[in-house]
Amino acid sequence: SASGSDNAGQAAYEDTGEGIENAESAERENTPSDRTQGGPARYSRTDVAAVADESNLESTTPVDAPITPPPSEDTDAMVLKGDQAKNGNGGEPDYELALEWYQRAAERGNPTAQNLYNETLSYMSLRMDDGTTATPAVQKSKIAAYTGISENRLHFLETAIITDGREGSLFDCYDANGNMLREKMVLMSDGSIQGYYIDEGRLFSAEGYFR
Repeated sequence: SASGSDNAGQAAYEDTGEGIENAESAERENTPSDRTQGGPARYSRTDVAAVADESNLESTTPVDAPITPPPSEDTDAMVLKGDQAKNGNGGEPDYELALEWYQRAAERGNPTAQNLYNETLSYMSLRMDDGTTATPAVQKSKIAAYTGISENRLHFLETAIITDGREGSLFDCYDANGNMLREKMVLMSDGSIQGYYIDEGRLFSAEGYFR
């Protein structure tokens, strides 16, 4: 009968699932998405995997995975770099570089670095005859003003007894091309500034040396 035929057709329709699929498709077409409404697009893990598969990409990060913060700075490594610079690490000691590394580590809270910074700065500083102390920065400034050598061409070498029991701070000098010169500059504890041939142990007048 017509009724039986309708029932059989309805059963076949439901068995294939076409009715449900078509209904869901129509609902999706008639329902605006979050994106078209200006809201954030929401994707499930399945959606992300599908997009990656369609793009021939590999989805390696779960959607809900937390962002890993960058590792904190290793201040112990900074201290080690400072030690290597101060000890020469197979070459000449570089106290200025050591001071920079210790300062960076100390500013980030490393207690050992602060002590090493103070010790290195104390070694580099020159006790003047008038009772004051000249830090490396002050020493460079004095030498530059007296000789005409720019500060960036002076590099701290050491504090030492220069002559007649008098102490001074020795600086390497570089030309405009970065070549180290034979002549050193010395700030003496009495405040005088001298040129010094270290291989000869001989001082010379450094007044207006590069002027």
